[in-house]
Amino acid sequence: MTHKLLSRFVRFGHEVGGCVRAAVCFGTLFAAAIVLHPTFALAQPEAEVPAADENGAPEPDPDPVHKVGDLPVPSIETLLNERAVDWIILDTDDFYVVESVVPRPNTLEKRKLEIEQKQEERRTAPAEQRKAISEELEELNFLYVALPDVSGNPERRIPTRLIKEIVHHEDLMMRRAKMLLDEKDIEHAFELISRLEKDWSAWPGIDALHNEFLLADGKTRLEAKNWNEALTIFRELYSRDKQYAGLSENYGHGIDALVAEAVAD
Repeated sequence: MTHKLLSRFVRFGHEVGGCVRAAVCFGTLFAAAIVLHPTFALAQPEAEVPAADENGAPEPDPDPVHKVGDLPVPSIETLLNERAVDWIILDTDDFYVVESVVPRPNTLEKRKLEIEQKQEERRTAPAEQRKAISEELEELNFLYVALPDVSGNPERRIPTRLIKEIVHHEDLMMRRAKMLLDEKDIEHAFELISRLEKDWSAWPGIDALHNEFLLADGKTRLEAKNWNEALTIFRELYSRDKQYAGLSENYGHGIDALVAEAVAD
């Protein structure tokens, strides 16, 4: 009995030893393969590329950018009745339509003054305050705006060094008013100018535009042979600017026409 058990144990030992030798042999061959072919050791299953949006939501549309000259000046209806917007014109002549920016008017000039004041504040501030002031200065180098009618977050920041000009809503109103005067649409031009004077009586250029309107209105009345009305308009212009270009000439035409009419009667 003992002899049989011993024989079985010896056979089991031979079998185990064979397996160990086989394992060692396989390990040796595997190591050799790594040495001879390093890429074999680095081969990995190809990683799965994650989806662009795990929720399957469509990517937001790119920001709407326009070229100067491509977008017309808004109509009088848009300017008077819809939300006010400004144009941010970049040095590339691209521009963004944005919600009204502040401060206004002269946004860039006021921002430049803010930066100069903040630089002076940092120069005289205690050392422990300079880091915070420097961070404030960094923020002043950007203009924060909001894009109307865009999906997602509408807020953007634009480096002021890239901005060539800001055309405010009020500037667009003045541009449209000038176009209406050129078209001799006196009534609608007056509507725009009146709204602008009501909301921003000191807006840069509004006084000059009002004078331009008075001359155009007076000339239109001359063409309609409404001499007295024309002269009344010219007298108002005279009270605002005695040397206004074209005033003396057109006032003279009105006087001559009125005298000629009186003589004819």
